Amino acid sequence: MSAARYRRLKRDFAADLEQAMIVDLTPSVVHRTVSCLEHAPLRTLDAIQVASAIESLCDLFISADRRQCEAAARLKLRTENVGNLN
Repeated sequence: MSAARYRRLKRDFAADLEQAMIVDLTPSVVHRTVSCLEHAPLRTLDAIQVASAIESLCDLFISADRRQCEAAARLKLRTENVGNLN
């Protein structure tokens, strides 16, 4: 990766973080993660992300992972798929 591309990606990532919410991994998020795993076909880290969104009363769940978006929607989150993973 060129230095210019790295700087551009780093700048874009920083801009995205300004709009993101960082959620602590609390006991309630862990319990919700287990529930997500029981009710949707999710990988563990994906379930933590979905559970964090649910626990924080997220307005919109954004992911580039189709399966994660489908599972989040099944769990009643409003979703937007911004990529084509899976």
